[in-house]
Amino acid sequence: VYRGIATSNDQKVIIKSTNQSGDRDMFLDHEYHVLDQLKGEHFPKYVTHFDAHHNKILVIDDLGGELLTHLVQQRAMRPFEFLSFAIKLVTIVAAIHQKGLVHCGIKPSSILYDVKTGHVSLLNYTVVASTGFSIYPNCSVIPYST
Repeated sequence: VYRGIATSNDQKVIIKSTNQSGDRDMFLDHEYHVLDQLKGEHFPKYVTHFDAHHNKILVIDDLGGELLTHLVQQRAMRPFEFLSFAIKLVTIVAAIHQKGLVHCGIKPSSILYDVKTGHVSLLNYTVVASTGFSIYPNCSVIPYST
């Protein structure tokens, strides 16, 4: 996963790539289809995808912010800031659930938080599964257990 800037319009993007593996290609295809269902300011928009040198590439909007993992090592959130952050995160999870999906990898390393703007977003939509399954095929853990 890389961060970049599209040269055509100076848009900040996240670039995800696979390593010549059919299984990984399937995960990027899955992520594309999940993101296509989720709309709103907290979800990255699909920009493009293509094949390059036997690797599948997925490009999505970079909504900004830093990984929560890094931020909590630098400083603690003030109570009001934490409450605002938590409400936004719960709103994102509720929007995912309203589409009949569950994000199986919510943890600090999959949450982006912009301290300046207060914007919150989730990463890694490869681990989103339909709530219609009793077993979540794209999840390596029981959802929300980490």
